[in-house]
Amino acid sequence: MTQEEAISILETIEAVYPKFELNPTKARLLVPKLMKMEYQGVNEKLADFTVNHIYPPTIAEIAVYLPETNVHTRKINKWRKEAANVSQAKKEAFAQAFKQLSNEKVK
Repeated sequence: MTQEEAISILETIEAVYPKFELNPTKARLLVPKLMKMEYQGVNEKLADFTVNHIYPPTIAEIAVYLPETNVHTRKINKWRKEAANVSQAKKEAFAQAFKQLSNEKVK
């Protein structure tokens, strides 16, 4: 979420809940936390929250985070892409060398 979107979320809370006063201190504290979240999801949760509650939400109650990127999955996909460029002859030579090494280690 961008800074403008985070401010928009806080302004929406302020507009819907008059007792929620947005001030520079609150904005300085909450905007960086909101920027780590997914705007559309937070906006939808806020809309749902306003229908069911008469009090303003905490950030935790409307938080929606993007899924974290799995570093291992990214590496595996990179290796698969690289492996697709290796010739079949080279793959067979590697498989044969690996089989020979395995046989030597077993003995």
